[in-house]
Amino acid sequence: MRPAAATEKQLPAIKALVFDVYGTCVDYWSTIVSQGEAISRKLGVEIDWQMVTREWAAYPPSFTAILQGKRAWESFAALRRASLEEILRRHGISGLGVDDIDEIDAIWLRLQPWADTRPGLQRLKNSFLLATLGNADMADIVRLVKANSLPFDAILTAELARSVKPDPKVYALAPQFLALQPDEIMMVACHKVDLHGARAAGLRTAFVSRPAELGPIGKLDTSVDEQFDLNCGSFEELASLMGA
Repeated sequence: MRPAAATEKQLPAIKALVFDVYGTCVDYWSTIVSQGEAISRKLGVEIDWQMVTREWAAYPPSFTAILQGKRAWESFAALRRASLEEILRRHGISGLGVDDIDEIDAIWLRLQPWADTRPGLQRLKNSFLLATLGNADMADIVRLVKANSLPFDAILTAELARSVKPDPKVYALAPQFLALQPDEIMMVACHKVDLHGARAAGLRTAFVSRPAELGPIGKLDTSVDEQFDLNCGSFEELASLMGA
């Protein structure tokens, strides 16, 4: 995927890149399905893991309620656990004890990176500050980054703003904690709504296409969007476009 025509213009001096994590850096679909199927085999319980993953990973209504001020902020971990338990109830999935549900929920701490994630980040790290900036709890992302040896310089998440993206308060964390101007920071994500929020907050933007994010039958908009400063198909292509 080539950069959009808008990227022919000279970018300002980018000093840091901040990354969405779930979907952009790590492949939650394949990890949840494969590890969920392994848990099913161990327990002897039949579960449609593609269905569970599709519903569990969907943008929860609770996020919208928080953004609209109709619901108090809760940690992503709490919302994720509540969503899992609701899916299991709704589909009549039984035979799971509390420890089993704990093990399923903890898959989010073991999500596997895309093949290009680690090498692309390593190249970018040579020239830029790198930080996470996702809708997640700090503790969860610290553990996920450590488990996968991802070379981030800083961990930032929406928990610090007690909100969720695309709330401007979340994007404001990057210039605040990295001591940079917004246009010196580039937001990297595979979700266009995230990048539109970052752009409105004054950050530069890079769209990375992840066509397999929602599994084999998922439908995603992976088209080039000239509103973003860069459009690419991998972190390694991003590194090349950034001259790293």
